[in-house]
Amino acid sequence: LKIAKEIYPLIKIRLKRMKRLFLSKKMPNKGRIFIVDTCPIGDFLSHLPALRTYTKINNITFDILVSPLAKPLAERVKGVNRVFVAKSSYNRSTEQSTPEQQSIPQEYDLIVVLRLSQEAYDLIKKIKGEKMITSDIVFLKYIFHLAKSSILRKEMKQSRETIFEALGIKAADKNNALYD
Repeated sequence: LKIAKEIYPLIKIRLKRMKRLFLSKKMPNKGRIFIVDTCPIGDFLSHLPALRTYTKINNITFDILVSPLAKPLAERVKGVNRVFVAKSSYNRSTEQSTPEQQSIPQEYDLIVVLRLSQEAYDLIKKIKGEKMITSDIVFLKYIFHLAKSSILRKEMKQSRETIFEALGIKAADKNNALYD
């Protein structure tokens, strides 16, 4: 349930986004998309089917912010333009490297926040985006699902399925080789 630590930064980013909607001017559409997925490498691997499906459906490329261990993998994902790095909320000893200088653009047309650590929040809180997709509601529902399934001893939904829901993808192609 360490994922629960990520809910607070997700809610903060949602509230800031709502504030910006009322105060900001419309940005030009350049088709720039930024995905934030600062999680351990295993979780990142489980998110790849949803990310791939989303990019294929929408025919897009994107910049991505990932944890340090996921960077080499993220650089090889189809559709990724630039890769930026921030520690995950797990703050493991393998993530304790010296931070490199990063120049993240300050405007995107769409920001997709799947997993958000405090360090990632600090990096992106001032980025302007016309639209935003966050996974806070989906993860809150998932945490309640885990609790309920544990108490009732029912089968639990896999966390990788929540990313499809966060991205608004109704049905996952579970026969897809990438899903396996």
